[in-house]
Amino acid sequence: MKPQTSFWLTLPNPKLINKLAPELIAALAAASVYCAMYAFRKPFTMLTFEHVNFLGVGYKIWLITAQLLGYALSKTIGIRVISEMKANSRMGILVSLIGVAWFSLFLFAILPPPWTILCMFMNGIPLGLIWGIVFSYLEGRTTTDLLAAILASSFIFSSGFVKSIGGLLLQSGSASMDAIYDRCPFCIATNHNDVGLE
Repeated sequence: MKPQTSFWLTLPNPKLINKLAPELIAALAAASVYCAMYAFRKPFTMLTFEHVNFLGVGYKIWLITAQLLGYALSKTIGIRVISEMKANSRMGILVSLIGVAWFSLFLFAILPPPWTILCMFMNGIPLGLIWGIVFSYLEGRTTTDLLAAILASSFIFSSGFVKSIGGLLLQSGSASMDAIYDRCPFCIATNHNDVGLE
């Protein structure tokens, strides 16, 4: 007859669990924050803008390029800003940056083309700084490499997740350019030919 082994001996070391649990919670929180940031960055790419061109180039290309240029510029800004940021000001700056990104999307909804290109450039600048702020909460730990890997993996999930939500809203009719303009009392009707749009 085999000796009975205590059930508790088969569980992982409690000290190891106590050590890793806060680290994994921190990684999950960081990945969740970064995923939420993507809701301000990616869903607009579900719109096709197939009948809109500006200076002979598809309007969606203009919007994505403008946002990417803003994002790239913010990386240069972040080299100094993030490195000099004090720990007690991170949360306020993080919320402020998301607020600026939200406001640029609000302007995107109410302004006529081609001004929305500038809105997407303005949207990219604050969002490009989010990674540095979120990562600053994780660096300096003994498990920073593991936490950074979990945070980086959120790229894969976040983009697809928020684009899927955007696609569902489009399919339900809750979000379309016509619906946005119909519901927005601030929208300015323009003749597309006057601004170089086709």
